[in-house]
Amino acid sequence: MPQKTTKRFSFSRWLIILLFFFGLGLVLHNSFGYLDPDFGWHYAVGQEIWQNHAVPHLEHHLFPLAGQSWVDHEWLSNVLIYLTYNWGGYLLINFLFAFLTMFIWCLLAKETIKHWLDNKANSLIFWLLLLIGLAASLPHFGVRVQEITVLFVLVLTIWLAQVVRKREWPTWKIVVLPLFFWLWASLHGGFLIGLAIFTAWFFFRLILYWLPHQSNKEINILPKGVIMRSGLTLALSWVATCLTPYGLELYEFLGGYGSNKAYLRMINEWLPISEAIHSWQMVYFIIFGLALALLIFYCCGHDQHDREVALWLKQQDWWTLILSLILCIAAWCSVRHFPLFVVVSLPWMAGFFYHAWHDNAFRPDDWPAYLKWFVAIILVLTTVLLVVDAHWSTHPEKDYCEVYPCLAISYLQQSPYANWPTIVEYGWGGYFYWRWPEKPIFIDGRLPQYMWRGQSLIEHYGRFFKEKEVKKALDDYGLDVMVIPQPRPVHYNWVETCLLGRGLKEEDYYTLSDIVRRAMLKSPAWRLVHSDTTTMIYVRQ
Repeated sequence: MPQKTTKRFSFSRWLIILLFFFGLGLVLHNSFGYLDPDFGWHYAVGQEIWQNHAVPHLEHHLFPLAGQSWVDHEWLSNVLIYLTYNWGGYLLINFLFAFLTMFIWCLLAKETIKHWLDNKANSLIFWLLLLIGLAASLPHFGVRVQEITVLFVLVLTIWLAQVVRKREWPTWKIVVLPLFFWLWASLHGGFLIGLAIFTAWFFFRLILYWLPHQSNKEINILPKGVIMRSGLTLALSWVATCLTPYGLELYEFLGGYGSNKAYLRMINEWLPISEAIHSWQMVYFIIFGLALALLIFYCCGHDQHDREVALWLKQQDWWTLILSLILCIAAWCSVRHFPLFVVVSLPWMAGFFYHAWHDNAFRPDDWPAYLKWFVAIILVLTTVLLVVDAHWSTHPEKDYCEVYPCLAISYLQQSPYANWPTIVEYGWGGYFYWRWPEKPIFIDGRLPQYMWRGQSLIEHYGRFFKEKEVKKALDDYGLDVMVIPQPRPVHYNWVETCLLGRGLKEEDYYTLSDIVRRAMLKSPAWRLVHSDTTTMIYVRQ
């Protein structure tokens, strides 16, 4: 009888496994490295929904908006966070979100290799892009509900790409996609991005179908039946998002983000990419710009001398590049959209570099033994260091007291100022909601765009960043207690100083704490009643 041969497990596969655990260690280290400011209110609202068996409709935590209607556009996510935390604690929530992040990146890698790299994983640029994209997206990952939108955008773009490749719209998608959008609308308000992508894709296909053309092979023109089915599915998807517990109120609420854009210049995660010019995000933008420049170069004549690139370009569905450009602009204007830009643009960039530079020389199986051992040991040691160095929190309400007002809340609860109108630092609002839900405050992370007295709430909060406005704002809003962070030194690196001109004026070093403290020192009507390593509390005399 012939002897059975055992298939050798190649070093390439071991390397992919090691990279996966390295990525997981990186994501967990990042996730436990901070407590998201919104985690507290996600948990508290989820608890209210579960206990009341109803989604919230009236605001009660922010006293300027007391009694007004509000929409929890993440109601299902909040319930899941509450139940998961109660069942498995903060460790389980972190691991679930970490695996969600790794699932996004594994799905992205699989889709790229299968359909953009000729089913080969030997592109060095692809692996570099994958790691850079993950590192650059880490500030937006952790226990953050917006990861759901990143996953859903990736799944949606994969489904739409399959339609173009197979030139068919299966019947099941007419049913499943509306349910997909209903679930998305219940989990996160980012479903509007998905509907916008789907709508734009449909009209792009419609325009291509109507335009005069010579060959259906050169441009991915879909048959009439496919376009009609996709249009029906799109209409049903819009309808499905109106069937959440909030109905059309959901659109009215999300429309507030479009009508007032003050949050775009006042909340860190909505700021433009120029705020992170020295980060991995800028590296990714530079690579994307290089890909565009090379594409223009090839399209202007060089493809005449490179038949492989010319053939690849003719087979492309330019919708992917168009969507990448749109999300590139969105990410440049607001860094919050950066992960969406990565999951849409990375496959196109990896495929372009692979064919343009014939980037197929990454063959780990051919490495000498010493190099294999060196790379494997480095990855294992780095992963172990990330795991050991992680801030393994099991009680986040206590484990992050160096950045959250744990002692201040304990002090206020036992003080005569417990019921006085209070304003807390914006990033602490969600923590207050979690640890002291009965305490009304001025602002938190849920409703910064809500209008009050002719301006958005975040604009009113912005008055406290002007020393001459602090006392007047406190009087105007009837506030008697201020809870602010301890002043911390501000440092600027050479990139921020040379390219952005920061750190050149005295005002650049002023934080909210500095501004309020100076204003309080000049006002005899206010006094400092509590100070710890994290917090200062001022009360009206």
